[in-house]
Amino acid sequence: MDYTVRPVAADEIDACAAAYAAAYSEALWDEALNPGQVNGYIRTFSGRDGFCAWRLSVDGEIAGVALGIVVPCVDAPFLRIEDFCVAPKWQRKGLGGAFLAEIQKHAADMGCDCALLATQPDVPARSFYLKNGFREIPAAYLYKDYRS
Repeated sequence: MDYTVRPVAADEIDACAAAYAAAYSEALWDEALNPGQVNGYIRTFSGRDGFCAWRLSVDGEIAGVALGIVVPCVDAPFLRIEDFCVAPKWQRKGLGGAFLAEIQKHAADMGCDCALLATQPDVPARSFYLKNGFREIPAAYLYKDYRS
């Protein structure tokens, strides 16, 4: 299977949004996403300093999307992966692990010395990330809603 990983080009945002929506429309997430909102979300990460948007293409079709932020740090920046998905059609073929490894190479080329991401403890993504070399670290996530 021939695949490529590279930054998202402006003319690929619609196809990336379709792959993203497909990934999140299935179980476990079952989200009905607005294509315009997804396009805007991906566009936010594409072509801006410190923001990263990559796409996985398989045989010419967009199969996955990864979005991240390069976070400055005193010693070295790190990649914070905000979103990572592979469309259901392409899952369970080894492509997710290859995609994840490629974006980490891109981040290392930008000077990042590590990657950080968050996932929920009871979802399949957790075991996927652990299988691909991530480890759990103690953390406390705190939340404040500005609307109330």
